Amino acid sequence: MPFVNGTLGKRRGVIYFVQALHGGPIKIGYSNNVWRRMSSLRSSNPHELILLGVMEGNRTEEQNVHTQFERVSGEWF
Repeated sequence: MPFVNGTLGKRRGVIYFVQALHGGPIKIGYSNNVWRRMSSLRSSNPHELILLGVMEGNRTEEQNVHTQFERVSGEWF
């Protein structure tokens, strides 16, 4: 269920961190439903994926997190 930040009025969800079970790049993304997103990622990825963690946030905050890491491809770091 998404969060609503009363002062900014922006819809909030979670910023998630996903990695293949045996290591490699980490995907940093945003979703209002992380379990549905995990299902989608798993169906389109040949490797077993694990959810490393989540933090409350919005799309702008997700982009700020991206700037803290070296990009491999797309949203994979």
